[in-house]
Amino acid sequence: MVELLAEVLTADGRHTCELATGGTGALAVLARGGIDLVVSDVRMPGLDGLGLYREIERVYPQLRRRFVWMTGGSPDPATMKLVKETGLPVLNKPFDIAEVVRVVEAAGA
Repeated sequence: MVELLAEVLTADGRHTCELATGGTGALAVLARGGIDLVVSDVRMPGLDGLGLYREIERVYPQLRRRFVWMTGGSPDPATMKLVKETGLPVLNKPFDIAEVVRVVEAAGA
């Protein structure tokens, strides 16, 4: 799914994507710099999406409003409450390609 998302976003040549496995991998990518938008799954092994978001708030505060959630299945209600409290966009899987492009563009990337 993440590979398809990257393919869609890079197809027009306006975006480049760095892929990461899990929240810990995403932090490693962020440490290299050059990232202007994060699209993260809510549920991931190890450091989940909420943990990643909290680390971004702490270490990369300039990115805390440049974050898009993805979710599929049914995360627990408490987690979804916290996700919604961030006020950030949520892409529900399976997602519509046009919606992904719209959300990314609205986020300013």
